[in-house]
Amino acid sequence: MSAEKFREFSPLNTLSKDNFHRLAETILIKRLPAEKVLFKEGEHDNWVMYVLDGEVEVQDKNGVKAVIGGGSDDAKHPVVDVQPRRATAKSKTDITIALIDRKEMDIVLTWDQSADKGIKVGSNEDEGEDWTDTILRAKIFYRIPPANIQAVFMRMEPVPFNKDDVVITEGEDGDYFYIVREGKCKVTRNGNNGDSELLADMEAGDCFGEDALISDAKRNATVTMVTDGILMRLGKEDFNNLLNEPVLNKATMDEAKQMIKDGAEWLDVRLPAEHQENSLEGSMNIPLASLRNDMMNLDKGTRYIVYCDTGRRSSAAVYTLTENDFDAYVLEGGLSAWS
Repeated sequence: MSAEKFREFSPLNTLSKDNFHRLAETILIKRLPAEKVLFKEGEHDNWVMYVLDGEVEVQDKNGVKAVIGGGSDDAKHPVVDVQPRRATAKSKTDITIALIDRKEMDIVLTWDQSADKGIKVGSNEDEGEDWTDTILRAKIFYRIPPANIQAVFMRMEPVPFNKDDVVITEGEDGDYFYIVREGKCKVTRNGNNGDSELLADMEAGDCFGEDALISDAKRNATVTMVTDGILMRLGKEDFNNLLNEPVLNKATMDEAKQMIKDGAEWLDVRLPAEHQENSLEGSMNIPLASLRNDMMNLDKGTRYIVYCDTGRRSSAAVYTLTENDFDAYVLEGGLSAWS
């Protein structure tokens, strides 16, 4: 099945090109026989599931049944994508399903919706160029709290290098974290016999230099430009600060319910399709990607309890709201933590 076929599915259809393909590479395809139980009501699992072919029967605790057929409009949405599951699903015929790791999808959605496409990365950024997707290829972003992603974009600076320039030298103190924006580099280390040993080749989206910053150790390799190029760099102090979770107001479900009784409001920062599928009663919906533009519709005299599925996107949202003088709290654990 072509990866582009999954462009029809929600919420994959909201992702940028790079983030879509990053997630599409992780999709698992399974073929299963009829009468196979896929999940039971009340269960927790790690998968977002789509029906590609055949029919899946879904039945809730009240005995209400629905059938999802591959290729239908219903099949473009995940099957009962609520944790814990609110219904039991089993194959009515032989089926083909697609599975995506729930955490991986949540991370990519957060990256994609946190990335402000209007931000220019570095003072010399070419007019109109959007480089955020390339930055987010770096695996280090798995470790950076969602609320800090905007700050990373704003504090990185582009530095041009020529072919054969040495970027970092083995044995030196670490001072910067780098991501390759354009061009290619090679990573080498001095061998026991004094020869230079090639460890890796790097190209756009690859990163280096974080080990020495995290451990406060010496550089363990040398990085040299193989071509002319541009590297994005982030200073040691900024790098280490941005790895730390910012201090945010948080509330358990019981605390949040009491706040709601006292006049607070629910704010769902997931996508409209997710909100329509499963949301808290009375909540308003402003997707994370739209929050900076739409927060003018919020009241600074109102307290907001912000939620998503896991707390990842809502953490990024609360950070943004707090920066703009709103009284906002994260629902701890998101909807997945509360049945």
